[in-house]
Amino acid sequence: MKKFLIYGIASLAMLTGATACSDSKDDPKDIAGTPQVNDLHFDIFVTLDGAGGMNSQSSILVLSVNSLEDKDAVFDFVNAGTDITASLYEESITKGEYYYMIPRTKDCFGKYQITPEGIKTIQERPFAKNTFKDRRYCHAWTGDNTLVILGSNGDNGSKSDKGEILWTKYDTRNLSILGEGDLGLNGFKGKDGKEVVYFSTSGLARYRASDNVIVYSFQDKSDETSFYVAFIDAETMKVKSIVNEDRAEFMAGTAYGELLQNKMMVDQNDNIYIACNSEIPGAESYTCQYGAILRINNGQYDFDKSFNAYSGHEGKLVTIDYLGSNKCLCYIQDPKYCGLVASNTEKAGWGSNYNCYYAILDMTHNSLEPVKYNGVNLPYCLGTFAQRSLVVNNKAYIGVNPEHSAPCVYVMDLSTWEVTKGATISDGYTFDMIRYLGKDK
Repeated sequence: MKKFLIYGIASLAMLTGATACSDSKDDPKDIAGTPQVNDLHFDIFVTLDGAGGMNSQSSILVLSVNSLEDKDAVFDFVNAGTDITASLYEESITKGEYYYMIPRTKDCFGKYQITPEGIKTIQERPFAKNTFKDRRYCHAWTGDNTLVILGSNGDNGSKSDKGEILWTKYDTRNLSILGEGDLGLNGFKGKDGKEVVYFSTSGLARYRASDNVIVYSFQDKSDETSFYVAFIDAETMKVKSIVNEDRAEFMAGTAYGELLQNKMMVDQNDNIYIACNSEIPGAESYTCQYGAILRINNGQYDFDKSFNAYSGHEGKLVTIDYLGSNKCLCYIQDPKYCGLVASNTEKAGWGSNYNCYYAILDMTHNSLEPVKYNGVNLPYCLGTFAQRSLVVNNKAYIGVNPEHSAPCVYVMDLSTWEVTKGATISDGYTFDMIRYLGKDK
């Protein structure tokens, strides 16, 4: 249980002003490239006895709320919310009013609602030809009701079991299987003409509507100096081309796709951005990393080699969210910046620490500015398996999980870049995730 100082909430309650984090303003009704949703509400995910995600054994509680913006609101989970621990995972796919995932039974793909009365099962479809591991797959929406999931059938992507990348395409109206197969990647000639047979567990996938292509990134687990991107015809699921990228060692999501965290983003021009990381040379541990944000331009079948929006900045990229105006919100693990170590090559500052912070990256100028409220940086956070930020309806909601005060949410107006204080979560919970649900405008 984290420390909690009594004056923490009191101090936050007295903060009534807002601080602009940038002088630039848009003139939007809707910020280009960001989601616009009707009937909006939010699900807050917290865990007990430690952070969730990955292989956590913590209990998972979910509370549905209509707004996160009331600075006087305090959300408690005592006699409220829904305990999903026994049935579902935090790692899931959200669209509209529903969650999609492989549940804890591990034998099907399901469609669910999390309600105050409990979990409502809408549909479950047993596996047919392809069987996927729970939580270890990635996904792409290729239509309003068409969902493709992809993942390796190897031994968790290890080097001990040769694998293949499987895919299954679902009609999400009734979870009927529209098709399934594999990408035929086992043994393809990769870097330096070497055959690739050991695959990362999931990788990352995103649909590019302009040419009906799924952009799928994956790693050869026997060569951790670079990664690959396959361009897949979304209709036939045939691989059109594959490229290698060695400016980063791996994309930020290799095992869990984007089931828990946002590792990719798309701008208003259908350019796709991938968060990547690499080991710091000479570091004491592989966990000591630095980031990169690489871009594949619309209509192109390779990376833009002139673009690395995060070049020269320290810290491992945990999540990225597009904000419009060629800016993105980054959640960064950086023990040195957070005052825990003198150098990020030191292992001691990494792991489970209050070593993460939020910043806005201006991709035009490659400038990084910490998010501030009332002129003060938002507090450092615990949790690298977390997604406490989201962008919807011209606002960015930014949740913090600090050491010396209760978790809370800050709200950034993307038309003015002003940050205001939002709702608080009662102390005693680990704040893991926010999801929005509703209907596309």
